[in-house]
Parts: sequence; C-alpha cells; structure tokens
Amino acid sequence: MRRKKAGQQPAEPRYPMQDWSWIEVGADVEVQYPMGVSYKARVDAKSPDSKIVWVTNSNGHGRKMYGHWEGIRLLQSLGHAYQESPV
Repeated sequence: MRRKKAGQQPAEPRYPMQDWSWIEVGADVEVQYPMGVSYKARVDAKSPDSKIVWVTNSNGHGRKMYGHWEGIRLLQSLGHAYQESPV
C-alpha cells in the first residue's frame, strides 16, 4: 500500500464526477465511455448513494459495474433518443 507523503495534495480526479441520483433502477440508458464509444443498457442496481451503478447490456452480454469517478456518462432513453442527466 502506498502512503501519501506529508504535504502532498490528493490527486485531481481524471474525469468529472457524475451525478446518477436522478436515474432509476430499471431505466433504459446509453452508456458512454470517455472516448466516445457507447452501448445501450438497463440500470440493474445502484448503491444507496448513487455513486456506483450496475447495468446489463441490452444485447445480453453481461452485467457491468461503474463508479461515478470513471468518466462514464449515462444518458436516459426517451424512446427514440437519449437525454443527459438533468443535473
């Protein structure tokens, strides 16, 4: 385990923290990676503080967990289009 040296500042987050408190379990979303790649999924579960979400891929290729610090954006499905969080 690495220890922080005296006087060292914590590292800046690589990506802006995401606020997923608005999204409901069971919602259809588009998962967007920081490099622009995306896929359709459904929110399967989330932590009580909404900092971690689990999504299931809509093509049946498993379940993934994401933390709000990873740069992942969740866009909510509006039927034929996707909308970013209202926050």
